[in-house]
Amino acid sequence: MTSCLPFLDVKIMVDSCLLNGVSRLLAIKAIEISKQNVPWDEYCKIMSSFLEELRLENAPSQKPEKVTPSPIKNARMKNISTTFHGDDFSILTCTSLGLPQCYGGFPPLFFVRGNREIVGYPTATVLNSRKPRLVDPKDEWVNGTVYLSRKFIKDKYCLVSSTGTSGYDILSYIAWKEKCPLLIILDQPLPFWSSNSLSQEFTKKYGWLMEQENILFLSPFPSSKILPRKRRMVIRDRLVVSVARTVAIAAITDSGNMYKLASEIFEHEKVVWVFRPRSFNRLTSGNKKILNKFQVSRPVTPEKIPPNRYSGSETDHKKYADPDRIISRFPENYLTHFTRRCPGPWPGQSYPAYLESLTAGLPEAHHTAFETLRHILREGTVRAGTKIIRGNVPVVSLTECTPDEIMKITKWNRALIRWTFEPYGIAFPKDAVRQLGARPAIYGDNLRYSKIPTKDRYLFQLDEPAKHRWKQEKEWRIRGDLRISSFETGDVLIIVKKEKEALKIINDFPYRVYIMGK
Repeated sequence: MTSCLPFLDVKIMVDSCLLNGVSRLLAIKAIEISKQNVPWDEYCKIMSSFLEELRLENAPSQKPEKVTPSPIKNARMKNISTTFHGDDFSILTCTSLGLPQCYGGFPPLFFVRGNREIVGYPTATVLNSRKPRLVDPKDEWVNGTVYLSRKFIKDKYCLVSSTGTSGYDILSYIAWKEKCPLLIILDQPLPFWSSNSLSQEFTKKYGWLMEQENILFLSPFPSSKILPRKRRMVIRDRLVVSVARTVAIAAITDSGNMYKLASEIFEHEKVVWVFRPRSFNRLTSGNKKILNKFQVSRPVTPEKIPPNRYSGSETDHKKYADPDRIISRFPENYLTHFTRRCPGPWPGQSYPAYLESLTAGLPEAHHTAFETLRHILREGTVRAGTKIIRGNVPVVSLTECTPDEIMKITKWNRALIRWTFEPYGIAFPKDAVRQLGARPAIYGDNLRYSKIPTKDRYLFQLDEPAKHRWKQEKEWRIRGDLRISSFETGDVLIIVKKEKEALKIINDFPYRVYIMGK
């Protein structure tokens, strides 16, 4: 396929440099400079000078067999095994990517791993502003992103994407699933260089992307410490837009980094598509502003977007299967496990499976607190978790509080970015749960914790009235998963907020239901 960008520098700067170890030298130099806490602009200037020096040393007029690194550089190369886990990486320059040197705050070089041949393909990307952590599969931006991505794939584009946001992840997943050439621009160093926690976290979540042959990972950053992540994300987004020759806007707000980038696109020779939703809202306010302000190459109208395939919690049954199973009074001596929304995959669900549920419009794609409750009932298991549990022991948490009592103490937890409780849950008789091993939490300060036997420390919950007041939650904990089948069906009680939700539960499951506040 004919290149649409001037990539003549690729073979000169990649293949010949690799023969002389120049890629390694550049990487080592970049990491050394980044550890000196120099400003980003200064780092770009230093690396530009160093790159020019190496270019002169490796000029074609010199005989290849006499072109060798200096003794100092050789000494640095001896430490390569302690710096990199594997040497399957290369260097691309701004020229290689068709960018002016240091354009948009970019350094003169980029670290890459994967299939470099895809650099010659025509490129396209789909832009989205950052979305709420909980992705609603009914939102038009999801269908818009899916449609635009598949349109580009059909037209034989190489997609330019990244990781870490729902918009980028959906774009990357579709390319991966369709085996489309994919250029992934990272907001962190290449995760293949080291075995630190950052790399392990990336591999755990995105290891599936590393298995594809027609994917190229690119990063302008030699270290995660060279810039704060927010600034790295801004540079990453600008690089995505700069490399892509065709840019489609799926859903952006009318302020922030993405809108600024979208506005600047029209100053360059790019093809711009803009998704026009059925009705504009906060998530697409930037789309409206762009359509009104600029001459867009191709508006994408709703008629070309397939209808949303998800019905989820909006589907109501016409009548109760058994109205007697709705109770008006919450029983005494019950313990309740309250559910909450689940941003991202269900426990035990892989990240690609979660993205597939979103892009395919599967019923289980909606992860609200109510859908979390339904997911638990379908699985028949309350899965144990380790979050906020000392000792990393997996437990199921329950409360002795009634639903009305728990709602009185519910508040927004800024640290965890969530409500402490949501009005959905599943309750069991206290005696039955106790027989399965459940025990009350042990509240106190750190001195109290030190006196608790090691085997019981999973029960500890910090409670310091001046800062942390958790004792009012009357928590119980049980180690491991809690199987619903361990209880008599008539003893299991489901808690919901709305009558239509109660209607869905009693038609789909054999349990009694309590509607909060009714």
